[in-house]
Amino acid sequence: QDLAPSIEKTPQMVILQRPEEEQQVSNRLSFSLTDPLLQSSELGEWTEEGAGWEEAAEEEDLDAVIKDQRQQERERRRQEQLRKKQEKELQRKSAGNKLATKIP
Repeated sequence: QDLAPSIEKTPQMVILQRPEEEQQVSNRLSFSLTDPLLQSSELGEWTEEGAGWEEAAEEEDLDAVIKDQRQQERERRRQEQLRKKQEKELQRKSAGNKLATKIP
């Protein structure tokens, strides 16, 4: 009974094709003639609710600050590694001098 093979059915996956509109890759910079701004020739009311230059500038400033912080951290780690390497070399030199002293 223990050696009897167990037969399990594998789950079936069905892949359906999407409609033509969904298959196109959306691009945030794409231009579409179905935009509501272009449908009427009437002037509308201008709203200033974000999504302007200030937000883009803030994101760029934030990216620059983060990049600068990472660069400073890398430089700090590099300096620390260099300091440790110099300390090890000094210890090796001082230990090496003690091991091989010539007695007259």
